[in-house]
Amino acid sequence: MASMSEKTARKYLESGKMPSELKKEHTWRTREDPFESDWPEIKGMLETEPKLEALTIFQYFQSPPFSPFNRKYRETVYFHGRDPSE
Repeated sequence: MASMSEKTARKYLESGKMPSELKKEHTWRTREDPFESDWPEIKGMLETEPKLEALTIFQYFQSPPFSPFNRKYRETVYFHGRDPSE
């Protein structure tokens, strides 16, 4: 069993809610979206070929005439690519 500080336990008891009910939704960006201007094209690619993988899309954007995207941005396509409206 995990331990909990007295202060934390008091907070949950006084609120009458479970810890999961007190979590706030993460609505902010931690950094700018490097593909912001490219999402319409990515969305079109996925509508045409829904089984495209994030790596394939990322490699497409790494090739000329696009500016070379840093490898760390591949995860942006992976996590965001299935719903570009987010």
